[in-house]
Amino acid sequence: MKKYQKSEFLKWQEEYGKYREKEGRIEGKKEGKIEIIKELLKSMTSKEIAEKTNIPITEIQKIAEQ
Repeated sequence: MKKYQKSEFLKWQEEYGKYREKEGRIEGKKEGKIEIIKELLKSMTSKEIAEKTNIPITEIQKIAEQ
């Protein structure tokens, strides 16, 4: 592999790694959000959670059904 090709490949790997890390953080946030909503559902209604968090009630109800 030529030096130029190798450096371009390493640059691509680094960018792809950053993309996957960002994607992982987003997934982690989604999972965390779901866990928080599940905890809130133990003491609040879907409507109350929606009003306090500005999360659509349909999304909360989907989580409640899981």
